[in-house]
This record gives sequence, C-alpha cells and structure tokens, in this order.
Amino acid sequence: MNRKIWKALGIAVCMLALAAPRAMAKTYEVGEDALFIKFGDAVDEINKSGDTENEIVLMQDITLGGNYILTNSKKTTIKTTTIKGEGHTITVNPGAGITVAKKGTVLNLGANGYDGTLTIDGKTSGGFVSVLEGATANMYEHVTLQNWQFVGNACVVIMGSDSVFNMHGGVIEKCSRAVMADSGTTFHMLGGKILNCVSGNDGGGIFLYKATFIMDGGIISGCEGLLGGGLYAKNSSKITITGGTVTATGGSSGAGIGGGREGKGENITITGGEVTAAGGTNGAGIGGGLRKNGEKITVSGDATLKVQGGPADEGDGAGAGIGNGGSHNGDYPEPCIPVNGAETEPDTSNLTTGKIEYYAPGADMTKDKPTSTTLGSGQPEPVSPGETAAPVEYRMQTSAS
Repeated sequence: MNRKIWKALGIAVCMLALAAPRAMAKTYEVGEDALFIKFGDAVDEINKSGDTENEIVLMQDITLGGNYILTNSKKTTIKTTTIKGEGHTITVNPGAGITVAKKGTVLNLGANGYDGTLTIDGKTSGGFVSVLEGATANMYEHVTLQNWQFVGNACVVIMGSDSVFNMHGGVIEKCSRAVMADSGTTFHMLGGKILNCVSGNDGGGIFLYKATFIMDGGIISGCEGLLGGGLYAKNSSKITITGGTVTATGGSSGAGIGGGREGKGENITITGGEVTAAGGTNGAGIGGGLRKNGEKITVSGDATLKVQGGPADEGDGAGAGIGNGGSHNGDYPEPCIPVNGAETEPDTSNLTTGKIEYYAPGADMTKDKPTSTTLGSGQPEPVSPGETAAPVEYRMQTSAS
C-alpha cells in the first residue's frame, strides 16, 4: 500500500473521530414546583449519567431536607457539576447539606464570569458543603454562605486525603467557622471574603488539623475563636500567605494566627499581603497559644505585618507579638509568677519591601505607635521618632546572601 493511500486512511480516521458523538453537558432546572426537577432527583440523575459536565440551575428558592451526595463511579473521568443560583437561595435544614465525594468529582458553586447570585443559608449540624474522599469544590464570585451557627463544625468541611476547596470569590460570613480542613486536605483561598466568623470553639475563620491553608488573595476579617485564633492551625498544619488581607484575633488563650489554648504555632510562612494578628489573653499574635511555643515562622518579600501579643492575666504572662504564648513559674496551687511569652525572631532573611510592626498588649494598632519595627532590606532608612514621641526600636533587615 503506497504512501498516498496511508495518508488518505489517516485523514479518514481523524474525520470519523471528530464526527463521533461526545457526552454533552446536561442542565437540570431545579425548583419546588412540579414544573421543575427536585434538587435530590437532579443529583441522582447526575450520579447515574455519563455526562462529564452538568449544571443545576435554580429556578426558585429551595429548601434541602437531606444530605445530597455528588459522586463519580469512573476513576478515569472527571465529572463536574456547577450550581448556578440565578438570584435564588438554598436553605439548609438540620442534618441536610451538599456533599461532593471521591477523586474526579468536582463541584462548582457559581462559575467564573457568571453573575447570577447564589445564597446558601440555614441551620445544620454538618457543613453547608462537605468535600470528601479526594474530591474538589470551587467557589466563585456572587456566591454567599452565611449564618451557619453550630459549635464543632463549619460552613465548608474538607475531609479525606487530597480533598481540596478552592475559594476564587464570594463571601462566607457570620458563621461559627467558615472552613474546617482535616488531615491531608487543602484550603486554597485565591479571592473572596471571610467575614465576622466567631466560633465558640477553636478557630473562628479557619480551623486546620494536619491540613494546609494557602492564601493568594482575598480578605479575612473579624474572625476569632473562643479557644483559638481567627486562623487556627493544629498538629503540624501549614499556613502560607502570599497575598490578600488578614485580620485575625485569638480567643481566650489562643494566638491570632497559630495555636489555640495550649497549642503550638508552627509552619507559618508569609511572603506577601497585609496581616494584622492579635493574640487573645496569653496568646501570641502569631505563634503559640497559652504556655506553648511559636516556631518555624517565616516573613519575606513585601509582606506587611502588624502583630500584638495578648494581655497577661493573674496566672500567666502576656503573649509575644511573634513567638510564644505567656506562661508562669511555679505550680498551682502555689503562688505563680507570670512569665511573658518570648519573642521568637521569625526568619526575615528575604524580607525586602515589607515590614513587621510590633505593638504592646492592649495598644490600639490603628492609632498607637509600634514598640519596634523590623524593616525589609528594600525599605528606606527610618526617620527618628523624635524626643517627644515614644521610643521605637527599628531593625533593618540586611539583604540575603
């Protein structure tokens, strides 16, 4: 068979391949009325179908009375489901929620470039959204998760090794916790806002247990926990902040960012963004909670920090700005002497145009002067504060060798 015939056969095979039918995205119009499919029925159809791209479009406000699980039986195929709100609200009743499970299963709340709003509200003991067993969930602009209040859980729960929640935009607000990430999981925040999440337990904004948090953008503000910080990391969890804005406050005996009550704060890397962290009573701004150390903390690049240790109480000392939580000498019930937490110099060898401002416990970080400032190697020489101002210790960071 000559070369021309082989070429003709090759072209024919390619044309047949292009003409072959492909699995098309399927759209499910969901509502409460009989005219529309119910949310649970749509989930069942998606799980049974071979469609790799699916859309659930809300035609009305709906209420969830059960836990609906999106999954994927084919390990070699990625199955994606996108929920588009069209201006409607999903109310989650107790015990209900939306779960995405198993590798290759993807849930999108909203979509990139889509401007229809979606609101998820309600009361449930679990999360509004749970990401399990290696699945992935993405949240986009114009999506709001709000008013979830239940001690011990979160609006978004990530569990199971390699499970990932990517927050590209939207708002999570007024929740006991915004996000809880368990062992081997990742929460990646690229945009959006986490606002006013206050927990009666550990970690108001974010709770990490042997998990990873990466923040490349967005805002975290007004978040705190009763026993831990606004950004609480436990058991060798890792925190990396490269951009965005964070304001985190520790609860009773917890660090603003790091360990909770009697919890160590470690593996914290900040290379950019603006971070304000204040410890709760006895807690460090960034680092350890009550009687625990802060270590393996790196601040570099153009990161700008304001840090403040929490105040002392009658038993234990004040927390460090960056470093250890307060502690005491002696054993109860004998009289104890409070000991302030030691400042642990973070690794600032690659701090360039950024800076770290340290504030005394109880100071107003919006009005008062810092007690000391570490300036990056690219910062201009500081101007003397003058004789009438409170003395400020300036420390210039030399360039890394």
